[in-house]
Amino acid sequence: MTVLGGILTAIGKGTKGMDRYAFLQLVREILGDDLLQEKGEVLYNSIDTLAPNDVYLAGYNPGGIGHRSISEDILQDQYNQPGRSKFDEPWANKLYGTRTKELLTHLGYDYHTVFITNTFFSASPTESSLPPMSDDTRQRYMRMHHKLLSIVQPRYVICRGQSAFRQFREWADERIPVFDEELNDGQILQGTVSRDRASDLNRSSTLQGSRSNRGILQQIS
Repeated sequence: MTVLGGILTAIGKGTKGMDRYAFLQLVREILGDDLLQEKGEVLYNSIDTLAPNDVYLAGYNPGGIGHRSISEDILQDQYNQPGRSKFDEPWANKLYGTRTKELLTHLGYDYHTVFITNTFFSASPTESSLPPMSDDTRQRYMRMHHKLLSIVQPRYVICRGQSAFRQFREWADERIPVFDEELNDGQILQGTVSRDRASDLNRSSTLQGSRSNRGILQQIS
């Protein structure tokens, strides 16, 4: 059995015994060492949120500066501390962080217990400054989310922002069973926060996991 096979067998039995080292090996097997050396982050909550859950929330990519490498970030001790969330840190008091927390609270979820990640793990000061990615890199990230979705098995994939939503929709259009199999009749939603309401979901931008991707895209285009 390969190292990855052993990790996935353990995951299939539950993630309580999975630590940050096993998670790093899982990410390495799919993304490769070259992407792991880039500055960025994968998780925003503790590793125990990588388990069956109603919600899978993805932003586009980490913002700001001063990040560790992705591999170093995964090995931080905080990920082994249940209930610990990066959304409790000072940066999350700014607009993106507060609105993400408001969105989840409005939907009835504790942001500490939801699996939260990004579409791409490499950091950039702004979304527009993220360097262009090769098709191979995007395919590796698609396979990464395919595996994470297979573990979380969410009812809803909430994409924070149009860029994240467009990328997930593009992956769905490739007719690879990332969504139809892994979502178990779930939905992909673009998360928005309006001035009038604490939070909302753009339900006109919904992917039904039980339908064909082409029909979905025609429905929401």
